[in-house]
Formats: sequence, C-alpha cells, structure tokens
Amino acid sequence: LLAAIGSAAGLGNIWRFSYVAGENGGATFLIIYLLCVAFIGLPIVIAEIAVGRNAQGDAVLAFRHACPDQPWYLVGGLAVVGCFFILGFYSVIAYGHFAIEHNRGHHRHVATPEDCASSRMGETLYGFAVRELPGGFRRAWMLEAGRLERHEQRVWSLENEILRAGLITLVVSVGLVAAFGAVMVPYLLATYFIGAFHLTMANYIEHYGLLRQKRANGLYERCQPHHSWNSNHACSNWATYHLQRHSDHHANPGRRYQSLRHFDGLPTLPNGYFGMFLVALVPSLWFRLMDPLLVAHAEGNPERINFHPRRRAALCARYGLENAEAAEQTGTATRAAA
Repeated sequence: LLAAIGSAAGLGNIWRFSYVAGENGGATFLIIYLLCVAFIGLPIVIAEIAVGRNAQGDAVLAFRHACPDQPWYLVGGLAVVGCFFILGFYSVIAYGHFAIEHNRGHHRHVATPEDCASSRMGETLYGFAVRELPGGFRRAWMLEAGRLERHEQRVWSLENEILRAGLITLVVSVGLVAAFGAVMVPYLLATYFIGAFHLTMANYIEHYGLLRQKRANGLYERCQPHHSWNSNHACSNWATYHLQRHSDHHANPGRRYQSLRHFDGLPTLPNGYFGMFLVALVPSLWFRLMDPLLVAHAEGNPERINFHPRRRAALCARYGLENAEAAEQTGTATRAAA
C-alpha cells in the first residue's frame, strides 16, 4: 500500500530508503540521496524521454542522433542488452508467457468480449484476475503451439518459448532454495503472485468496459485510440515510460514507448495508474468512480459497452440504458424488415 501511494506521487523509491536509513541510524544520508534524486535522477529521466521523442528511434539510434561524431551509440547498445534482462525478469516471476499472450493475443482481441485481458463493465478486479490469469496462459499456449505446428516443430521441445521461460523460472527458483533453504519458498510464491497480479491490475484498468464494434463481415473494427483508457499525468507517466498513454500504444503498436502521444477527447482515467490501482482494489469505489465515466463516453449507448454478461441487465437499469437498448433493437428490426 505504501509503495503504491509513494509511486502515485512519482517518488516511489524514497519512502523505503528513508525508512531503512532511519532504522539503521543513517538518516544523514538522506540529504545526499535527495540531492542525487533532484539533480541527477530526475534530469536523466527527463533527458531520456526528451532524446527518445526527438530521435523517434531505438536506443542506439537515439544516442547516434544526439552525438553523431562520438561512439555514444554503444551506450544505447547496452540498453538493448538490458531488454534481455527485462525479458528474463518475466521468467523469474513465472510469467514468461506474457510476451506471447500480450503481443499476439491481447493486441489482436483487445476491447472485445473474446479478450480475457480486457475487463468488462460490472466485473471486479478479483473476478477479472480469476478469468485473466489462467485465460492468458491458455491463450499463450495455444498461440505458441499453433506457431510450432505451422513450422512442423514439436510443441514439447525447447523451441517452445513458454517452456524455455518456464525452465528459467525452475532453475532460478531451485537455485535460490538450494542456496538459502526452504525459507525462500513463501517469498518466491509471493513474488510470483505479486508480479502477476500487478500486470493483471494494469490490464484491468486499461480497457474497462470499452468495446470495439463488429463490422458487417463479422470482424471487429480496427483498434482505435478510444478503445483504451488514457492517462497523461506527468509523474506517473515518467515512472511508467509513457505506458499510461495506452490509447496510442494499442492504436499504433509499432510506436516506441518514448514516442507515445496524448490525444484529446479520449476516455481518460481520473488519476495515474498507481492511484487507480488503489481504487481498483475496492470494487464498490471503482464502480462508483468509473461506471459513470464509461456510460458518458459511450453516450448512453449500451452497444458501445463491454458488459459483464450477468450484470448487463442490472447496469442498464441503473443507468437508464434499457430504453436506449430497446430503441436500438427496434431500429435493427425495422431495418431488417425494410
């Protein structure tokens, strides 16, 4: 809770450091620490975002753009190497299927009833987690199995990216237990759960109740910026490398994070991600805050809302949507008869 509150202020690492320093009698280090954050940490974050947006390219290209006559592009290469460690992080928290599920599953089906990673109006965070966590793994496995079958490769082999990630998880976990004893087991299980649940919280708030429309050919319309909840708060955007500009991320998935743009007139979260995480933990508060915003964005049209199936009738009655739904059905029947 304290970490989320601290992150909502954009300084999520400071409260923990000050607590540890004070407990160990080293609070004087806070002066140096705060100076480093103010005059080194924040300027570097701002500079990184500024250079990335200006270069409109990857880390190597950005450094080459900033210093064309010097070999600073090698530093950008180190950033690329760092990506491999980040991918390794997902394996360590037993979530190695995330890249497959997110890129090849969620991005394709986002904001549709078929997407297990898009939350529905009236669905609690906890109900969503029960649906999304196993559903995401099943979809990732099916996608990876299909890829291997198309390439005439065995599913149960090291060509399977999910199995490779699981092997890394197993090796790291067994190594930690062997090195430090059985005391590591509850910590590892907590790490796995917390890591997965934080990603689930992000998925929950990013597309809540938003719905893409089906075209006459039965396919869904192309994902547009208004199919994601956007947030453009400065501090939390810096902390998440513009992940909160989620509308541009889904509408233009090839755009790099430092180049994500903000658009006016989009469904907008009333706070940054870290603040909304706290709200989502209390379902009644979440519904009270977000349901009216969703109805307003849909302009009272229930056909533009992705409902929890068992809550649709109750929610339509609560927000006066049943009349709009009946009018829509009547209009559809009239057009069909004509």
